[in-house]
Amino acid sequence: MEAKAYGTGQRVEGIYREGETALVVDDVISLADSKLEAIAVLESAGLVVKDVMVVVDRQMGGADLLSEKGYTLHALYTLTDLLDGLVVAELINPARREEVLEWLEQQRHA
Repeated sequence: MEAKAYGTGQRVEGIYREGETALVVDDVISLADSKLEAIAVLESAGLVVKDVMVVVDRQMGGADLLSEKGYTLHALYTLTDLLDGLVVAELINPARREEVLEWLEQQRHA
């Protein structure tokens, strides 16, 4: 996470005090690398991070990694939720759903 070339040029912008709690918000999580990088920056600025909020958890191990590091992931949807919705809407068939879930399982163990 680089410092911005505009504003104050600092890595963390805004009005905050050391010891305050910050919530990391992002669109998706796969392996959690970028979330952990953002958390490190916030914590180095004196903020406390306990939770990460995403729209979609791709279920590729990011939630587990965050948990191991002491953080809690909150996701509006999982990839499984989205696949289930696509099956209900008849946009994919159940066999395709299973193919994607099998691929996902392979990715977790790769």
